[in-house]
Amino acid sequence: MATMTKYILRNDLSIVCRDTYGKLLCNEHIVPLTPTEYRLCSLFLKKREHQISFQTDTFVFPYILRSDLQKWAGIPNKQLLRKHISNANSKLAPHHLHIKSFEQGYVLINQQVFIATGVNQ
Repeated sequence: MATMTKYILRNDLSIVCRDTYGKLLCNEHIVPLTPTEYRLCSLFLKKREHQISFQTDTFVFPYILRSDLQKWAGIPNKQLLRKHISNANSKLAPHHLHIKSFEQGYVLINQQVFIATGVNQ
């Protein structure tokens, strides 16, 4: 049986994780992530209970330490982690999602509102 987790963030944004197939769907569109990129993205989504929602409809998923991301995704060093995150971000961008570095870790944000309001990223 396929494992599927669905997150409805707003009326116009839903994310589905299909762990069995390693697929991430944003608004029913497959995001063409590699297995490693999928693991990275799903780590943020699986910690959704710590998601912060702002009145502007911006969503910031939990802060995860770089060392924890490396360990959980099986990535041996921070340079390779940055490369996987950069590649994932290019595939997440059309869906207004972005993995952003912050001090010693990363957060996954919905950047739709930042684009709409012209706030610098």
